[in-house]
Amino acid sequence: NTGGPLDPGAYGYAPVSDDFSTNYDYAATALMGLMSQTTNRYNYKVSADGKTGTTLGQGAPVARDYRTNEFEWYIHQPMALRAGVSETIVSAVRKGRRPDGMSADETRHVAYLGAWLDGFATRFSPRAVAAARERLTETFRAVDDAYCGALAEYFDRAAQAA
Repeated sequence: NTGGPLDPGAYGYAPVSDDFSTNYDYAATALMGLMSQTTNRYNYKVSADGKTGTTLGQGAPVARDYRTNEFEWYIHQPMALRAGVSETIVSAVRKGRRPDGMSADETRHVAYLGAWLDGFATRFSPRAVAAARERLTETFRAVDDAYCGALAEYFDRAAQAA
């Protein structure tokens, strides 16, 4: 109702109701391919004392602690349990500590995964990577396949819950 080029009232058509003007504006800008708003997400490098931070550039690597990511646990905890990893070991890994009484294979896996989980801020231990790679080449391929299946299962459950 401004008399502008997108105002139907300016061309003899019924004016846009004030109750519908926001929806009309969004639809009109979408039809023309205009971007009416954007949302930006920024990552920050926070100081050790947690009091200050600086924005990271686009594409900069971000340190993350995947132990605190609920989606990662939702996907990977059931996979670990189905693969025969005990609840005690899963719980210890989640708490960030090395489980007691592990086999040599389990010790290598946990050392590698610990380095992986902590390795976004620091580099991997070459020894941990070599030991894991020696044992896990085929396992990584199987995990990739299982991850895709678990992700599909997650989306199926989410769709059923909606």
